[in-house]
Amino acid sequence: MDAFFTLKFIAFGGGELSRFTLVFMGENPVSALIIKYLVIAVSIIFILVHKNFRVFGKVKVYALIYLVFFVYLAVIAFEAAVFFAHINAPH
Repeated sequence: MDAFFTLKFIAFGGGELSRFTLVFMGENPVSALIIKYLVIAVSIIFILVHKNFRVFGKVKVYALIYLVFFVYLAVIAFEAAVFFAHINAPH
């Protein structure tokens, strides 16, 4: 959903904050979607493999999984709200 909304925002005249994603957007939007998906998938696998480790000796990575999930969910909810507000706005 994040990649979909990113492509729609760019089509509406918006921009991308990630310089890494911008490099791939210029070449081919499909490659940007694939790269974005792979980065997220590898990150999730990395976090799940290390779920029993502790960060700074105190916080289990397992607890951070929920934090990352809800932050990412909030980002997608924000993008959805902006997207639907834009498509419902009079032109």
